[in-house]
Amino acid sequence: MLWHELWEGRPDEIAAEIDPDYDHASWSENFPWTRLPGVVIPAQRKPPVEWPEDGNPGTWREALGDGSFGGLYQRSPQDESRLWEAAVQAIRTRLEDWDA
Repeated sequence: MLWHELWEGRPDEIAAEIDPDYDHASWSENFPWTRLPGVVIPAQRKPPVEWPEDGNPGTWREALGDGSFGGLYQRSPQDESRLWEAAVQAIRTRLEDWDA
C-alpha cells in the first residue's frame, strides 16, 4: 500500500501563502465539484475551534459544529484553482515516479 497525503508539500505551502489560517474543511477543501446545490456557503470566517480538554464525544461534536476547524469557507476561483492545480501536479509527479 502507498499513502499519499494530498495537502502535504507544495499544496500545503500554497494554501498557507493564500491564507495562513486555513484549516480542515475550510476553503481548501471546498471546490465547485464538492458543493451541494442549494447550500448557502457562509461568507464570514469561522473562528478556530477551541479543542475540548475531555474526550467526551458530545463535547467534541459541539466544539466542531459544522466540521470546519476554522477559517473561510470559500475563496476566489483563482485561489481554488491555484491550490487544486498544485495538488493534481503533486499526484501526477508521485505516480510518474512510482516504481511499480
